[in-house]
Amino acid sequence: RDYVPELAAEFAAVILRALDPKRSQRFASAVEFREALAAASAAKKAAAAAAATPVLAKAIPPLPALVPPKPNFNPFVSGLLAMYSQSKRTNAGTRGLDDVGRATYVSTLLDEKLLPSVLAGVHRLVIITGNAGDGKTAFIQQLEARAEVAPTLERHANGSRFALNGRQFITNYDGSQDEDIKLNDEVLTEFFGPYQGNDDDAWPTTETRIIAINEGRLIDFLTERQETFSKLVGIVKAGLLGSPPSSGVVAVNLNLRAVVADPTETGAESIFDRLLGRFTHEQFWEPCTTCDIRDRCYVYHNARTFMEPVAGPKVAQRLRELYTIAHLRGRLHITMRDLRSAVAFTIAGSRDCDEIHGLYANGTPDARRAIMEGHYFNAWRGGAGSKDRLLSLLREIDVGEASNPDMDRALDYLSPDANEMARFSFEGRGDYDNALLERAFRELPRDSSGSAARRVALHQEYVGTLRRRQFFERRDERWREMLPYRTAEEFWDLVRGKAEPAARLEGVLLAINRGEGLTDPKRLGDTLALRVRNVERGTIRSYRLFPGTQFRLERPTAVGSEFVEYVPQVLRLLHLSPTGQPAELAVN
Repeated sequence: RDYVPELAAEFAAVILRALDPKRSQRFASAVEFREALAAASAAKKAAAAAAATPVLAKAIPPLPALVPPKPNFNPFVSGLLAMYSQSKRTNAGTRGLDDVGRATYVSTLLDEKLLPSVLAGVHRLVIITGNAGDGKTAFIQQLEARAEVAPTLERHANGSRFALNGRQFITNYDGSQDEDIKLNDEVLTEFFGPYQGNDDDAWPTTETRIIAINEGRLIDFLTERQETFSKLVGIVKAGLLGSPPSSGVVAVNLNLRAVVADPTETGAESIFDRLLGRFTHEQFWEPCTTCDIRDRCYVYHNARTFMEPVAGPKVAQRLRELYTIAHLRGRLHITMRDLRSAVAFTIAGSRDCDEIHGLYANGTPDARRAIMEGHYFNAWRGGAGSKDRLLSLLREIDVGEASNPDMDRALDYLSPDANEMARFSFEGRGDYDNALLERAFRELPRDSSGSAARRVALHQEYVGTLRRRQFFERRDERWREMLPYRTAEEFWDLVRGKAEPAARLEGVLLAINRGEGLTDPKRLGDTLALRVRNVERGTIRSYRLFPGTQFRLERPTAVGSEFVEYVPQVLRLLHLSPTGQPAELAVN
């Protein structure tokens, strides 16, 4: 590898393992060797790096807020801490766009498709709904930033007014709140006033109004005034379900946005990929290159992991897979605020540079444990007791708590570096995690002395950490076997339309039959059995049978809009009764 500098490090590692003098360190079979070669993306470093260059790798303009105030201190780390929802200092970075927020802002379909059409005067009224943290206000701020050249820009507490190319623009940052002495009803009546009646010819043609508002508040306001806004109500309700703009009115429902939407769906990188790439842009981490503990610091270790041009995208793919599972479970609509908070914590944790230096100077077992927890392969699921909405859900799908007995046995009994060649290599990244794991391995209790519960807990903690690192950094494709949801990838293909749901109908009906208490449902063949009633201490169970030919499994009818990255979270199981009575079950 040293004599051929253009050779990709990942490919070189595979060759070196194949040539290892120790038989035990070489590949066990030709099949394993072939799989390792297939996992290596390219033989030449330059070609692989060019292919992995992120879309948003353009230079960041110099920002006074990111100039290091002293040695061994990176202010960008402090900026990431402010984005974490549970930050003990400040979480000001979770609201609006400060200097760091603007520098790390990533474009979405709102910016790429809606914003240009708004500035071009295509729309008369733009309504953006969603949860708190969905980026509604940030979009309006980006719109204003594009119009800053307009000398007519007038800002007020909850919006702005400006003129551009002979057209008036009026914005409202939050249509769900009062303004000074005006109650919210009065604010909305005034804002939507020009769009009354059933004749859109009377609506303004040289003016565009943009409002960010909670969906429930919007529907309540318009429904209560159905007669006043008779035409607008229908347009807005249809728009929130994904209908295209009508009469110059566009309604965007960000509750339908999927931050992990695949590039094949949106034509670009997912929002998750863009944000992760932005947070680990090399320009933000330049101050760390001269830090005294750069080769040991877990924060710089995390950033360097994702900055590596060959292995970094593979690690990012596996992290995105976990976020995709969180999306598919449907427990939480992941907002931009949720995403920024979780990714910021994964990279930077909850300590600034001064506190990190103090942690490394401590040297106690608790300090070493905190350092290990700060590495990304542990931090992605949040710290102990974290109340962050998204991190709490990610912790429920922890790959460290899943089970692969053969793999876990090897991890527990072999030294952490036993399979070092089976992991990715990372240029410019320290290996202090190896030193910590080696020490933890040596200190594991191996005899029956002491508390059995504590012994088990220490082994579980150690193996869990190794499992997480192995999941992210192993070269082969067996990382998929470590997921707690074995069919997550298949389900993702089904909801994206990359596979045919009908082929899975029989399996779904079989699973429902098992859930209804049938121990051998295959005896019924292609039939669905639903239990009629549950009789306490009853010895006979009654079922109603439905022929499988009356069912269909399909992807939901496309909703969303051209301005939202949308992917369904469920499949639809439809029953087509001979009497025409429909029934539907959402399969998640």
